[in-house]
Amino acid sequence: MEPFATWIERLKALAVELFWRLGEGWIPKAPEPIISPTDLTVEAHKTVAALRVLLRRFPLWTQGHRRVAEMSLALDDVASTYASAQCLMALSREESPLRGTAHLLLGQSFLRRGDWRSSLLHLERASQLLPNLPRVTEERAAAYMAGKHYSEALSLLETIAGHRMTSEGKAALEFLRSNRSNGDLNPASTPTGIPPSCSS
Repeated sequence: MEPFATWIERLKALAVELFWRLGEGWIPKAPEPIISPTDLTVEAHKTVAALRVLLRRFPLWTQGHRRVAEMSLALDDVASTYASAQCLMALSREESPLRGTAHLLLGQSFLRRGDWRSSLLHLERASQLLPNLPRVTEERAAAYMAGKHYSEALSLLETIAGHRMTSEGKAALEFLRSNRSNGDLNPASTPTGIPPSCSS
């Protein structure tokens, strides 16, 4: 059984989550003007900074760690993604979907760093904890592609229903299928999409 102080911290984290959600979408807001991608990036950085302030005060707020990790990944801040995903891993239960999300984020971090083997370890675990999430399957396929295991990537992508696949997943599937039909999809060759007559 957890100590009473830990329960109090968990209740505080739940209260922060409630107030964050209230501010995020339950309160009607005036329509905002169309803003540029640069403005969106600035707003995302401000949101991450605000979340970090809250997390210093409420370190057991798991959804806060998840949001920081996801937003940091979108901002290409791999170090922050990794650190927040590690916090999420430490705070989540062993077989929970939240642990699966932590593994997914860690896998994405390693993939961004170019370490496809470590990425694949985390993504395999994420696929066990989040079996019906196509994004996990797409990320596993991306890790296989980074390791030049194209036939494994193709077989993974072919398991996802077309309407559940992202545009990136569809593009990768089309690329892999076209290279398979050209005979370029074996482990010894790297599919390039360039006809052999043009590569010399």
